[in-house]
Amino acid sequence: METSSAWERYLRWNTAICETVFTEMQAGRPVYLDMDDGVLAKVSSRLSLSPEDATRELTEAALSTLVLDCGPTDVFRAHLQHLARWRRSVGRSENQGSQLKPPPTVALLAVFTLAAETMGSDASFAAHAYYPRLASVLKVDNEAEQERLQFAYRSAAEQLWRGLNDWLTFADGRYGVPTAYALSHRYVGLPLSQALIRAADRRHLTQMFRQFGLPPGSELPPADMARMLDTWIQQVPCPASKNLERLWQRAGARERIAEIAATELLSWDNTLAGVVTASSGRKAGDVHLIAQLQRFPQPALQLSFLATMPAGSPPEELKVLSAEGGPTLDMLPLAGGSVRPRSAADIDSKSMAEGMLHVADPRTGIEARRHPRRLVPLRRDEQTNGFVECERVQLGEDFLLLIKDEGALLNQVTHLLKKVARPGYKTYSSMRGLPQGWALTTDLQVLVAPALEPKHADLNALVPVISSQLSIAGGLKLPGNLRKWSRLCPPEIRAVSQLEGDLQLTLTRTQLDTGDVSECKEWRSSRGLLLVDLAEQELEDGDYELKLDGGGRALQRSVLRLRSSNTPDRWSWETASRLAYDLQTPRAAVTACRVNREAGTGVRGALSPRPMSLVHAVEPHDIGAVWWSARARAKREGVPIVIASPDPKSCVVTGAHRIELPPAVGRPTASMTSGTCTQCGLIKRYPTWPRPSRRRSERHDLELDQSRWLSSIAEAEVQRISRDDALDALVHLGGGAASSLDRVATQVDSSAIAADSFRRSLEALGHVDLARDERMEVTAWAIGPPCLAEASDKTFFLSGAWSEAARWKLEVAVDEAGGKFSYANREQGPTTWFVEELTCDQVSEIADDPDLGSLLPQGTTPGVVPEAAMALLRTLPSLSTVARALPRVPLPGARRIERFDIASASWEPVQTAASPGAYRLESAFRTLYVFRTETDVEQHAGAIGTAQLVKHLEARRLGRPLLGYYPSSERLAVPLGADLPGLYGRAAVLNSGRLPGTASKSRSLVYHDVPDAVASRLYDLLAS
Repeated sequence: METSSAWERYLRWNTAICETVFTEMQAGRPVYLDMDDGVLAKVSSRLSLSPEDATRELTEAALSTLVLDCGPTDVFRAHLQHLARWRRSVGRSENQGSQLKPPPTVALLAVFTLAAETMGSDASFAAHAYYPRLASVLKVDNEAEQERLQFAYRSAAEQLWRGLNDWLTFADGRYGVPTAYALSHRYVGLPLSQALIRAADRRHLTQMFRQFGLPPGSELPPADMARMLDTWIQQVPCPASKNLERLWQRAGARERIAEIAATELLSWDNTLAGVVTASSGRKAGDVHLIAQLQRFPQPALQLSFLATMPAGSPPEELKVLSAEGGPTLDMLPLAGGSVRPRSAADIDSKSMAEGMLHVADPRTGIEARRHPRRLVPLRRDEQTNGFVECERVQLGEDFLLLIKDEGALLNQVTHLLKKVARPGYKTYSSMRGLPQGWALTTDLQVLVAPALEPKHADLNALVPVISSQLSIAGGLKLPGNLRKWSRLCPPEIRAVSQLEGDLQLTLTRTQLDTGDVSECKEWRSSRGLLLVDLAEQELEDGDYELKLDGGGRALQRSVLRLRSSNTPDRWSWETASRLAYDLQTPRAAVTACRVNREAGTGVRGALSPRPMSLVHAVEPHDIGAVWWSARARAKREGVPIVIASPDPKSCVVTGAHRIELPPAVGRPTASMTSGTCTQCGLIKRYPTWPRPSRRRSERHDLELDQSRWLSSIAEAEVQRISRDDALDALVHLGGGAASSLDRVATQVDSSAIAADSFRRSLEALGHVDLARDERMEVTAWAIGPPCLAEASDKTFFLSGAWSEAARWKLEVAVDEAGGKFSYANREQGPTTWFVEELTCDQVSEIADDPDLGSLLPQGTTPGVVPEAAMALLRTLPSLSTVARALPRVPLPGARRIERFDIASASWEPVQTAASPGAYRLESAFRTLYVFRTETDVEQHAGAIGTAQLVKHLEARRLGRPLLGYYPSSERLAVPLGADLPGLYGRAAVLNSGRLPGTASKSRSLVYHDVPDAVASRLYDLLAS
């Protein structure tokens, strides 16, 4: 019977468990309420209890809050009431951020998992008997009370477990990613999902993922995962832990283990936990090709490689042992400990595709090898926003296909794709960046497995080894702890089954503040395929669950989270550093820095502080028109690194593989049979999931039927992500490391140049502030405060953290005040929104409306900035002051040196950097931009800057700023590639809210609507 003292005791346990299990160390990782001995010891320590008494004390505390001597609905009534009150607090917690207190039901759930844990160890009850074990753990001996407990649990279990999942979701993954889901056995499966296998068991699963060629972050149905686990565990010696091997022998536990393994695969980031090669017994890494596909304005391919080493920290360098001289490459760290070359421009792409790539970490000696392949599938990877080489295609996912164009291979691939792929794919025989002698297939989605097994070993890469798939593909994937997509650019749902013709896909939505679950949509198919474009469904921000059923059973489930600027990521907003251009430090004119959240100084977005000293009016200058040469110089091509080629008679060249298969004994029980080429190590897998027995003639008829059916399916379309969608995603995030900004930018355009241009355009518009390190590389970003910045024509444009809802509210307010709300689309940047025909006082009155502020993220308030451009210019230091403040470094070595010539506004090759000037230094896979004065030359040093900054520093040194001005049209020009750096560029853009346009004839960038006074002030700052 519940009493206040009983609840106080219980809630102490609830707090201690949450503080032990759900910590920020789990951010972004699957988290389990696994009450093993180690966790219980930590919890009991927090409560000053003996570990030996922990289980008894916890179960007694939980039992004291239950009502077992009345009706079944009374057993958990108090817990459900506390949970309902907690949910109501969620609706009032907009200002609490992700630090909302956990639900008061976690300790009770922990008792449920204690009962589930005994299912793997004791023999007192039947292996699948959960309810007797729950009664035993709670010391409920009365038979009537046991029945009430069972009935009550079945009635309340989903509500109670959903509370935990919703809290973790509401906290945006700050304390871990929720895992309490059950595909079948909907009640008992929930505690089993938490406690059946331990953390040590789960760590072994990554070895299985790697062995079977499963791509990181992929979705696999539990039925297929179970067959793979069975194959893996049956190996001698067994690679799984002893506990997992023992659990697997119990048929009733296999489905739960498979569901947990599928969850771990979805969150796996390719981290290797000490992989050992069978042949040498030494640790080895992985190396795969990675491709970036640029689609606009013309298709282009950039080919590089991705290496993953089983070491404590990712290597900063890799030595290419298979290239002449063993050059060392500078590597860029990525998620999961993977690295890639900082630039792929100097690697010969043909030799990289055809050669034997062999790299080593000079620090640890760990090596990784990649054998060449004639047919290379590359899977869309959410972490890198590229396409990463994988063993084979999977059903319903997005792939590129790199095909050696020799012999009959290309024709064979083309013939096979007509039978298995969704219409809309394209094959190119030539493309910028595509290796000569190779073809590339883009926009590939395989929807069915071949009816006939391909005879050629290379074509085995086009045979999926899973029987069904529910995938969420495309759309704008949002960075963060939770897997989520932009509501403005949602993904497509693809459900495919090779075994079940009748499919049913159900979409339900959970309301976090009430816990209510409602069915939103349902789709059916009789052909084993469902394609759902969510952009046509007009879904709201929220959390949805997808469930795929076929043949009267549940096949797979997945969680779909849609977000926008209207639902900011609380964790990201709270943990992102507050950035400002603190102009008390002159270098801040070109880089923001971290400041105290209470600090009010510094430039943030379009907001500028008052100048610290009186700024005198500037006399107009006769700046003159464009004076640099309009003739572009030809680019000098470097000598690429060439990877050694294999023996021309090798099977990797001829395709004549010798596949050795294990002996077949009886009926296959595993999901696949694997064979290995005895010459090159190529792995060929054959799916053994049960398919209907057909004669060969029937299979030919099936192929024809599939081909006709596939041709009737809607073509795969390239989903172009707009810059408006990307900006909305950044407002949702609020800020973070440079990697999160890049993950959004590269989904707009995958090229590094385009991503850099996108970052700088957002900085110029005041949408984001960028922090740079001493090498001037972006390390962090923060969304600018929401502002209404006054342009030179007395209109106001929106800058910074405006949510979609706040923008619509502003439009209504402007219309009611008699003004005009308009927009201008910009191809090179996001849409600019304008408030016209209102005075500054009227705009300020609208901005002060608390209803408008309530729609902005995380307590931000809109600011009105009169004369935004000139207000910023009054605070900026001269460029010479910035030059003196830049840190000096010893001049690094370089294999190629170029010097910037201001007359031609281009880089010219030189032998040395021994004189003052702006230089571009290219070394092994890194390019540095350096400016040197006379003093720097004497001290053998230089100042590192961006390409744009060093050009303007050189022009200032020579007494002629890189500016041209046309007073009649108020256009300010700079050479192409010499955008005004940092806040100088922002000041030019704030005049109009428009990014500079390109004037091809004069090789110039043109800033619009720049008044004479602003142009003169900029000239003074850049010249002095």
